[in-house]
Amino acid sequence: MALPRHVVRTRAPQGPGGSARCTTDPEVVASFLQDAAHTPGGRASGVCLPASERQLADVVAGAPALLCVGAQSSLTGGATPCGARVVSTANLASIDSVQCDRAVVGPGLVLRDLTAALADRNLWYPPVPTY
Repeated sequence: MALPRHVVRTRAPQGPGGSARCTTDPEVVASFLQDAAHTPGGRASGVCLPASERQLADVVAGAPALLCVGAQSSLTGGATPCGARVVSTANLASIDSVQCDRAVVGPGLVLRDLTAALADRNLWYPPVPTY
């Protein structure tokens, strides 16, 4: 039996280039060391906050180890870093388009904001647990 053949097509990263805001400031890094599970022992080499796909692509290409985090609402400890650089998607929270059967959103959008945008159009998004 032949295995299915899949083709992945991509496009170049969109948005402005330039360097993403990255920091090793202990106060900023500390705010990313645990998620809603409060798993102790988180450590990170720094935090990057890209504001575009292009900046995110550059961060990913230039780091040996990354942990991407969103709202840090995980109840499993999955957003607790173990030494890697943290990449926050907070600055990538966009709603690009909404149709009756789909929405195209940025990776940093929190469900609360999507729910509110859909409610304005009498649409809804089913609940999705973060665990």
